[in-house]
Amino acid sequence: MKLSSTFVELPYFSLHYIRRTADMTTLCTTPSLATLFREGVFGQPGSSLQSRFARLLGALRTHLCMDFAFISEFALGQRIFRSVDSGQATSPIHVGESDPLEESYCQWVVDGRLPELIPDATQNVMALRIPATTELPVGAHLSVPIRLSNGQIYGTLCCFSYIPNHTLTERDLNLMRAMVEVVAYMIEEDRLDRQEKIKVEDKIKAVLSGDVLSIVYQPIYHFIQRRIVGFEALARFNTTPRHSPDQWFSEAAKVGLGIELELLAVELGLKGLDHLPEEIYISVNVAPETILHHSFSHAISRWPLQRVVLEVTEHAVTSKYADIAQALAFLKQHGLRLAVDDAGAGYASFRHILSLSPDIIKLDMSLTQNIDTDASRRALAIALIGFANATGSRIVAEGVEREEELVELRALGVSKAQGYYIGKPMTLERALEVAMLGSQLL
Repeated sequence: MKLSSTFVELPYFSLHYIRRTADMTTLCTTPSLATLFREGVFGQPGSSLQSRFARLLGALRTHLCMDFAFISEFALGQRIFRSVDSGQATSPIHVGESDPLEESYCQWVVDGRLPELIPDATQNVMALRIPATTELPVGAHLSVPIRLSNGQIYGTLCCFSYIPNHTLTERDLNLMRAMVEVVAYMIEEDRLDRQEKIKVEDKIKAVLSGDVLSIVYQPIYHFIQRRIVGFEALARFNTTPRHSPDQWFSEAAKVGLGIELELLAVELGLKGLDHLPEEIYISVNVAPETILHHSFSHAISRWPLQRVVLEVTEHAVTSKYADIAQALAFLKQHGLRLAVDDAGAGYASFRHILSLSPDIIKLDMSLTQNIDTDASRRALAIALIGFANATGSRIVAEGVEREEELVELRALGVSKAQGYYIGKPMTLERALEVAMLGSQLL
């Protein structure tokens, strides 16, 4: 095998070259290591620590021509196997298993009683004192302590084979040491992620159990009938520092509390029905996953459905349209109307429109703003208005901030709109006053 040199770029590390030399004839190959680095040693965004460990161990074991590679953690006098990669049909070690530290190569390497590189454990007097050497048996062994940035020994990164391997050199040990830096980074990154997740969970749970979440209502105006026909219920979070509602719902979703937070916002928003005139509806925003949750139907069916509009948010992509249609079938039979929010803002909204047959299509503010002067916006709006007319949907224009935009939309056949020109989001008390104004609003 010829001398090879591979350039490696790893974030946060000063590891530049890894060279692997071997003068033996073997069936072992090394492309998996190159693939590991080429595709990103940290894995895809959002990949778990276990999946990243697995990719690293598999490539490392193959590269070094060993039978097993594993990452262990030291805890309460035990060595716990956190990740294991095996080139054998059966394995003597498994993830989650543990054994006494004092009976392990790992502890003896950390203590300095054994060297990190052992080409043949049967020729090492100290290694022969460890039962596993003859019981497994252990032939070649490589072990490097995993030291975290605070100096703590987490555990070890190890490789071993059943038979001796005298081709292992200091270069192989240096590769192991380099990989230990990567493993330590992964561990600390995962710990920080988990700590951050706990903080976010606590923050969202405080919202769910307190009065941090409030609702404001933005009027939806029918400018042919010259009256308020509905209000969109919008969540607001009374915290310092302030974050946008999108940020709150996004964080909640990341820690598995997104549906619970959305259902709370829906519940609080629909309470406005108890105070507003019976001819006025309230629209609430929900993601597709919330609609499919077992609690959703019960939560929303408590309200007069003929006064409820469900806005499916544009940001969430889904492929479960048949399931959504089935979940909404009963509710729609009893008067619930379905709207697709932010139409024209992205790919997801067009899929929602085509797949859900909404009662209402809400033109996104990216289309309505400057529609009186921008031919491209006008053309796309005309196309959506034509689609709505052909399919029996109704259009509501969002984000109307100027009279000229309202005039242009009316000329295009749009009769309902919301936006700052009509009314900013307001308290329920103010919404009741505005609803009574009727034709005096504009």
